[in-house]
Amino acid sequence: MMPCISTAEVYAELSFESGGETLASTSAEDLSTAGGIKIALGFQRYIGGFDDVGILLSLGYLYDTIDASNGTTETDAMVLEFIYFRLFGPHRIGTGGSYHLNPGYEEDLDGFARRKINFDDSLGFVVRYSYTFTGGYQAGVRYTLIDYQANGENLDADSVGLFIASSF
Repeated sequence: MMPCISTAEVYAELSFESGGETLASTSAEDLSTAGGIKIALGFQRYIGGFDDVGILLSLGYLYDTIDASNGTTETDAMVLEFIYFRLFGPHRIGTGGSYHLNPGYEEDLDGFARRKINFDDSLGFVVRYSYTFTGGYQAGVRYTLIDYQANGENLDADSVGLFIASSF
């Protein structure tokens, strides 16, 4: 292992998430607690004086929507993640925490009053694997284990995601 420079790199990620409990559906698609597109920015830094162990801190926005002939429904959340990762050649395995801030659900359907559910902030666990290509680009898969709660009721918000990322 070689020593590395102890500077942080900017990290950017685009993830396509699927999972959780269904909140709304049409004949063509479902809207769930944990699905959608997540865009995240953050910093990663190698630690311990080596270039194969590091930490990643990112803040992202997870969003999904369904547009139907009679209205729209949407979910969203701010996602703060702290990941400890280890490199094995081009392979990267990481684990850590995922904190979802202000997760919510909103529906605006014709003939009905607008409905909004604000879930409590939630802490979960994330594990991820990625492959690093030339130039520092990554493609990978991630699993988030988390529950949302609103009005004393728990909802499953676990998700599986495919992501692409880069650091610079």
